[in-house]
Amino acid sequence: MGSLYSLYETALLAPDHFCSTCDDVEGGRVRGVAFIRLGYDFDPENVSDWVRGMDEGDIIVIPEVRGTFDGGNPITEDAFSVWRTQLLGYQYNLIYTDPSYANQRELYNFLMWSRDFSVAFITETKLHLSRMPVTVLAKNPIEEGVGTSVNWQIELQWADTNLLEVYEKPLQVFECAPIDAGEIPPGGEDGIFVPAFVPSFV
Repeated sequence: MGSLYSLYETALLAPDHFCSTCDDVEGGRVRGVAFIRLGYDFDPENVSDWVRGMDEGDIIVIPEVRGTFDGGNPITEDAFSVWRTQLLGYQYNLIYTDPSYANQRELYNFLMWSRDFSVAFITETKLHLSRMPVTVLAKNPIEEGVGTSVNWQIELQWADTNLLEVYEKPLQVFECAPIDAGEIPPGGEDGIFVPAFVPSFV
């Protein structure tokens, strides 16, 4: 007679693996970041939900940044029986540069002392979303060169038991020009951004 553990493992069916073509390769770089108030109920691909969240102060969008995401470092502990370790979750780290330097001090002071927000960020065509509270560490280093720029350097840290959720990038949400409910871009509420032209230097 099998154990409860073996019966449970046998009942679980693994999801399919989807093979991508060369056209499906996702471009890198963290290109935009959003802070989303914990508990805000929304469809990550619905533009109207993003607009509503921004209007009500539940979403803060940092539209044009340059950054990296470490993909997560596993958190483990000693296991039992024949297994050496067991996975507890992941520690995530995202670092980005915000070039919009002026007038951002109050925003980053607010985010640094808040524990009420999770984070989402975009790559070329995808939105990556965590629903766990994020720690925000902000600084504004200044170099001595007269030809250098002063930018905000932001580090985000959070932990989760799962990998990030991935969605299609919502249309025009991560652009500097704001949108509102009366200016939903072509494609409707579920509009997905598909660039018509990508310069060779991007």
